Formats: sequence, structure tokens, C-alpha cells
Amino acid sequence: MADQRKPTTPATGNVPTTTDKASARPPPPSHTLMIKAMPENTLKPFSARDSNSIGKEVAVLSKTSDQAIPGQRSGKELYKELGTAEERKAIVIDLSMARNTSRGRFLAVGVFLSVLAITSRSLIDSMKRVWKIRGHIDTLQLADRRFILEFSEKGDFLHVVKGGPWRYQQDAVLVQPLLDGQDPETVQFLSVPIWVQFRKIPFYLLSKALAKDLGSRVGEFICIDKNARGDICDKLIRARVHLPLNQALRRWVPLLDGVTREEVIANVHYERLPSFCFLCGFIGHRDAECR
Repeated sequence: MADQRKPTTPATGNVPTTTDKASARPPPPSHTLMIKAMPENTLKPFSARDSNSIGKEVAVLSKTSDQAIPGQRSGKELYKELGTAEERKAIVIDLSMARNTSRGRFLAVGVFLSVLAITSRSLIDSMKRVWKIRGHIDTLQLADRRFILEFSEKGDFLHVVKGGPWRYQQDAVLVQPLLDGQDPETVQFLSVPIWVQFRKIPFYLLSKALAKDLGSRVGEFICIDKNARGDICDKLIRARVHLPLNQALRRWVPLLDGVTREEVIANVHYERLPSFCFLCGFIGHRDAECR
């Protein structure tokens, strides 16, 4: 799994923060709160930003074979429109057999969310040290900053595809398994796996159930850290989630007592958070590229 040594960045103003891991099991709660639905205008964590305009990088990564980028056409489209009679003479092959031969291989597809100019080979050579690879990795560079990885060892493969978040010079490196018969150029990268801490919660509320509810509010819930508790002055619970790339980072989650209507605000802290835009709160681009 991911390296447990995580940088710690204290909370400052309205910017999401990254923090370190704590230990010890939380006590069972003696009071029940429910997550409160706040008004829409208070749920937007950053400046006004439509969730449909999430930056060029994410839009490119989320395209499918039948959703071409405006102004660009796929090779199949150009072939059907411009191909000559001689060019249309196909070589007969067995796609099913070719796909079956890839089964049992440890294949993954990745993408680098950055404007940095770097080849996939140089990127993977740097990431090998981060991943602590024991075996061998072959890489093939694709368009749109994508790349294919083939691992010689199953342990290395599972560590990379299930770990993270991975970063190169603070920008996100996303990797996920390449399924049998799947086209690597149409794989959608919709989220980044990350540990999230929820702080400023009264100690008597710390529970597994609340950790799951809070994690589900931030992203797609994966698991919880059963031992996270924090210190006497700053209680916390910790959950791992798939953080959506098409939503702004959330800074707070409000809790509301169903009987007394007492409100508690849980602060959200992200561990090893990749670079994001301070103007709109989206991962995938920085302030200078924000539109």
C-alpha cells in the first residue's frame, strides 16, 4: 500500500489541508448526530465554479470512444470519411484471441495530470523509487499524457493500483487496472484515492459509523482507519475515499443533532493531496490554467 509517511500541513484559512496520521481506537459514541444538508450556496467550497466546467485536463481524461474532443476526430472517423479503396482493404485478424492472450498479465493504465513536459519513461523511472518496485515495469506512452504499465510482479501491481495518491512534483499520477479487452485510450479517470481526516469533532462522537458517513459525503467510501483518534486537543477520525475529480474539494462537513438541533462542524483535511487550483478547488490544473 501507500507509504505511511505523510507530510503535515497545518490548516490555513479556507484552503484544504494535508495532515499526518494519528493512532488509538476511538471510544463508542454516546450521542448521535446526523449529517446536515446545508443550503446550496454554502456548500460550494471555493469561488463560483460550475461543476460541468472542470478544466481541460479532466475533460480530456473522461472522454469515451463516442465522445470526441471538440475540433478533434478519432482515427476511425477520419478513416471512414477519407480512406481510399486501397486503404479500406483490411487484414483479417482474431481480436478475441489477442485479447485472451493478455489475460494473466498485470496491466495498468495511467495518466499524469500536469502541464509539465515529461515522457512516460522518465515519469515511471522517477515513480519506481516512490513505489519501491521489486520487479520490473514496462511502459508504453500514449496520447493525452496517458501510459500503459506492465508489471512483472503481482505484488507491485496491487501496490500501485490500490495505493496512492501518487504524485510527481506534487501533480497527480493516476493509475488503475487495465481490464481484459479494455481500450486504454477510452479508460475514464474520474477520481483519486486518498485518506481524509475529519477534525474538530467531540471525542464522544468518534465512531466507525460516523467515519463512514463523513467519508461518503466527501467521495466514494473505501474503508476507515479503525485506530485514528488524534490527541487530547484535536480529535479526529479517518476514512479512505475515491475523491471525485469533477467536484471541488470540500473543506467542511456540518453535523446536526436531530433532537436539540445543535450543530458541529467537522473540518476536512486531505493527506498527500496532489496539486489543485486555489481559485476553483479542482484537482487537475493550477491557478494559472484555471478558466
